[in-house]
Amino acid sequence: MENQQKKISKGDEIDLIELFIKIWGYRKFIIYFTSIIITIGIIYALLAKSYYESSLSLYQIKNEKGSASGISALASQFGFGGLGNKSDYNLGDLIKSRKISVKILFHLWETEKTDTLTNLIDYWEIDDDKEGRVLEIAIKKLQDQISFSENDETGLIKIAVTMEEPQLAADIANFLGKTLNEYIQKEQKTSTKENITYIENRLAVVKEELKFAEEELKVFREKNRDLTMSPELQLEYGRLTRQVTIKQEVYLTLEQQKELALIDLVKETPVINVLDEAVKPELRSKPKRKLVVIISGFVGGFLSLFIIIIIEITKVIKANYLNKTLP
Repeated sequence: MENQQKKISKGDEIDLIELFIKIWGYRKFIIYFTSIIITIGIIYALLAKSYYESSLSLYQIKNEKGSASGISALASQFGFGGLGNKSDYNLGDLIKSRKISVKILFHLWETEKTDTLTNLIDYWEIDDDKEGRVLEIAIKKLQDQISFSENDETGLIKIAVTMEEPQLAADIANFLGKTLNEYIQKEQKTSTKENITYIENRLAVVKEELKFAEEELKVFREKNRDLTMSPELQLEYGRLTRQVTIKQEVYLTLEQQKELALIDLVKETPVINVLDEAVKPELRSKPKRKLVVIISGFVGGFLSLFIIIIIEITKVIKANYLNKTLP
């Protein structure tokens, strides 16, 4: 035994030929063991639940400077902050939001598993005795099966949905795109309504200020018919006239912005442009059976070699122990 070990390792150098011969002696074990692992991999690939991925390609339409941005700028000028137009949304955060997830979960879907329309909680047969846990488990499962990616150069967004049924994956992806568009439009309309309310309140104030400024100018003109003889009266007349002019301009601007905001409120402007709708995938996304078999073969081979090394090391330790104990 000791001589055999010396053949494999001489002066801290490994004899590759001797090592190969040693491993070759275990060739049947390597073949049998690797075959067992590959068989397990094949069984797993055949019995594992199949998943299908369907993706939706879109890009977000960026709102240019228009009436809404003019309203928010005007609001900020008058000290009314926080009414900025919500033109840009992080779609990745929206997709993973609880509100969107719940809407998808409780939507009624047509599936191969059931004869009637069903929601995803019943489809997945999620059942938990703890209060509130069913919804949390369903949300976590849904979010794990939705992925989001964005191309930084082109701005193209890809939303991929993985489900147990190919058509269901495509339906959910398309529904998600539609839901995102409706949600953002609703939020923008809410923002526009808030801006309109602000403008109407501001209009009422400016209208009273204009009325007061005009009354002041009227009284001044009635009391001072001849202004040419007094520079001081001319200056006061100019100040009162400017006040009326400024209030008129502000009032007219607010009226214009109100009309533009009312137009925006009734417009159905898309905020998401779908480039490619999700379609029913023909091939499963996982498990990838060929890949599983290949990986199983590599794992079986490496494990068999590891076991052989352990066996040989055990033999060396045992031989050294016997050499020390024998007289």
